[in-house]
Amino acid sequence: MKSPFTVPLQQPLSYMPGWLVLAGLLVVAVILMQVIARRRRRRAGENLPIRLRPASEAQLPGIKERYLDTLGAIERDLREGKTEPRFAYQRMSGAIRGFVYEATGVKVQKYTLYEIKQLRMHRLTQLIEEYYVPEFAEWSQQDALASLHRTEGVIQGWH
Repeated sequence: MKSPFTVPLQQPLSYMPGWLVLAGLLVVAVILMQVIARRRRRRAGENLPIRLRPASEAQLPGIKERYLDTLGAIERDLREGKTEPRFAYQRMSGAIRGFVYEATGVKVQKYTLYEIKQLRMHRLTQLIEEYYVPEFAEWSQQDALASLHRTEGVIQGWH
């Protein structure tokens, strides 16, 4: 008996390979555009001027006192065993970032370490670098109380 079909079966992948090449080129072009766009955004961000709105000389002592009190609470919790060093580092990071924001007007709470380095606030950069490993690691050998005292020193010496 003869087959009722008049069209013979096609071999697998017998369609035009040109479409596959075109789709591949399109994917490569999209990826390349993303890479270029990210580099441009990063470079544009590096060149943005930072507008400092420093706290007045009358406000700065109150701001310092408030954040030194916060650090005092962190120290008490560490000494009494109410908080682990990892969480103490997270709280210290939040405290110094909050202090710098109130003292300068720069929203460093949302900045990465890379972005903080671009600000050229060396004391802040050193503290955030010091916090990074113990803040994100499960366990660290760094001395949280020593870091806390360095943070207090930065706040006390801020002008």
